[in-house]
Amino acid sequence: MNEELIQEIISIIKDKVDIDFENYKINTILRRLRQRISILNFNSIDEYYKYFIENLDKETKILSEYFLIKTTEFFREPVYFYYFQKLAKDLISSKRNFIKILCIGCSSGEEPYSIAMILSEKRSKNPRFDFQIDAFDVDPDTISEAKKAIYVEEALNNVPHKFIKKYFHKLGDRYKLDTTDFEKNISFYVMDIFKMKSSFQGILQYNFIFARNIFLYIKEHQTTKLFEKIIPMLEKGGYLILGSAELPPKKYAYFFKQICPGIKIFKFVA
Repeated sequence: MNEELIQEIISIIKDKVDIDFENYKINTILRRLRQRISILNFNSIDEYYKYFIENLDKETKILSEYFLIKTTEFFREPVYFYYFQKLAKDLISSKRNFIKILCIGCSSGEEPYSIAMILSEKRSKNPRFDFQIDAFDVDPDTISEAKKAIYVEEALNNVPHKFIKKYFHKLGDRYKLDTTDFEKNISFYVMDIFKMKSSFQGILQYNFIFARNIFLYIKEHQTTKLFEKIIPMLEKGGYLILGSAELPPKKYAYFFKQICPGIKIFKFVA
């Protein structure tokens, strides 16, 4: 493909929607760009670029949606939540009455809401315990979806039956999550963590940071930069939760000890 045109498209999207896809691996961008070109039955990037310019607002929105990674569901890879529940229980048992969690790349909210349901159940047994979940995503549309908390049935495949019964009700052909028990415990933000100011980082100390499957799609040198943002936000002894194919970059590997065999949960030990 014509690299100059691809870079021009990425630059225009950045100007229009303030999301910098320069940080993404080029193969991810190319794969999704080819999908769009194929759907429109164009034969080349040159043909598509002309169409892109002629339909700038529409195509900018569509392409940014294509490039963003939105694979999510409640309790995705349930073993992660099994271990999270055990770690949270240990913290609470050690007289920790407040737990703070950050979800980076929260998409439409399934991950932070899964965490909230678990911790809400813990609080029902220990009224002195409380928690706060901050959830970041670069896409305003997915944050809007998260706040609405309405989901297709497939998103609930891994939700325990008791949680479905307690927290969800049917709304047409979808399901509405009842957030009454934990609405005040979750804050959603439109946030590009690469642009987060260090002064903001310094006032935040999280017990858990979920950053699953973000590093799969960004360039290697950006992975190091992202860790430089994450490390000041994680308290010593806190836990970093990555995707099953991810590891901390070598430069910072000594900061983290993997604590669950086969599961990418790391304790911050530096």
